[in-house]
Amino acid sequence: MNGQVPEGLTLASLDDGDSFELGQQFTIGRHLNNDIIVAGEDVLDYHARGQIDERGLQIVPLNNATIEVNGVYVSEAWRVVPADELRMGSLRFEVRDSGKAALEPLSWTVHYKGEEVEVKGALTIGRGSSAGISFNNSHISREHARLFVSSSNLWLLDLNSANGTFVNGKRLLGGCRLFHGDELSFDQLAMQVIGHGQDLTPARKREPADLVAPLASNNAALDPIQGTVEMRAITLPEALQAPEPDSAGCYLVGQTSPVAGRVFALHFGTTTIGREASVEISIDEPSVSARHAELTYRASGVAVANLFSTNGTRVNGSAVDNLLLEDGDIITVGNVSFLLRETSANSPPPRYPSWLPWAIGGAAAAIVAVAIVLALQ
Repeated sequence: MNGQVPEGLTLASLDDGDSFELGQQFTIGRHLNNDIIVAGEDVLDYHARGQIDERGLQIVPLNNATIEVNGVYVSEAWRVVPADELRMGSLRFEVRDSGKAALEPLSWTVHYKGEEVEVKGALTIGRGSSAGISFNNSHISREHARLFVSSSNLWLLDLNSANGTFVNGKRLLGGCRLFHGDELSFDQLAMQVIGHGQDLTPARKREPADLVAPLASNNAALDPIQGTVEMRAITLPEALQAPEPDSAGCYLVGQTSPVAGRVFALHFGTTTIGREASVEISIDEPSVSARHAELTYRASGVAVANLFSTNGTRVNGSAVDNLLLEDGDIITVGNVSFLLRETSANSPPPRYPSWLPWAIGGAAAAIVAVAIVLALQ
């Protein structure tokens, strides 16, 4: 079962009833180039990105976007499960599971110190007397976590517990799909998930090498975007001498191949960098994602935002999600770097000889003197 992505996850609007099928990787926002286009004044052009992997659906806010999951504001990668409610700006969505149950579905039990509890429907873990699995432990929240079955899959949701829920030793942000043999920890209390059926191999105790990878941070890359090559470490280039622009404004000066020495003027508003031919700055380089980063130029300055990219966006060598730039910053997308230049207006050169104003002034003075002499006669 491991390695298989759960099928049938959708995002349903609670405002107008629209339902969106979710690809393995997608973006949500107001811009027409998003996979899921939503309208709302408080929704950003690129509001969030998402990925479905074997553990389920992960949502990442973009550009300091506002996202709530079950009433909790999130600012980093967050895993969501069926029945979770998401709010982006004022728009409300629900994660739904329309997948089909397996022909031979598993049954699920959790084991704790020799005791076995079957998971049917939903099962709450906590300190409260109403919990399906109750612990008399002050470090466990009254309603700590919930186990439930949907489309034959077993899911776990942390209920905003004080001390956290852990899967195979890694803290869970939100919820995720579980597998046969997974170890769950609640503070110092641990239990193991066992699936029954489909000729599963006996579960064994997890070794450190088996632990799942940490959930991605806001700036961490998700799995490689289709058609994008993961980059190797590169050295920040020495800034090239930028050509003097003809007018005031903001410019990107290419620092590395295939844009070395080229100058790109930024217009007011947004400028997208990527490998797609339709973006404003198109770069034919395999480490650059189709829509990699976005620059926003306003009176207050220039800001860069990482979009749905495999290799991330860096400023002066540091990964960023959203940052206000300064003159001289080096912006790197994949293996391609640019130097930001902000220039002020220069007075245009005179279109006449430098002595001409003096000559005109002298002639005018002579004329005035002659006029005075004639008036005195």
